[in-house]
Amino acid sequence: MHEMPTEWQDKMAALLYEYDETFDTSSVCHSVVVSAKDKNNRFMKMPGYILNYRRPDHEEIYKLKL
Repeated sequence: MHEMPTEWQDKMAALLYEYDETFDTSSVCHSVVVSAKDKNNRFMKMPGYILNYRRPDHEEIYKLKL
């Protein structure tokens, strides 16, 4: 998400704040886990260039853009 334009990031942040202000999920959700699946719908290890958001590999991320 960090690679998206600032305007998009601002909109996304506003939506997440709105969600938090609308729903109290404290009794339902204590943590969130994200997992990756390959094109055959099998679980796989998340690629390092996605996990390392503090030092993004811009070249690999750019390859994902349509």
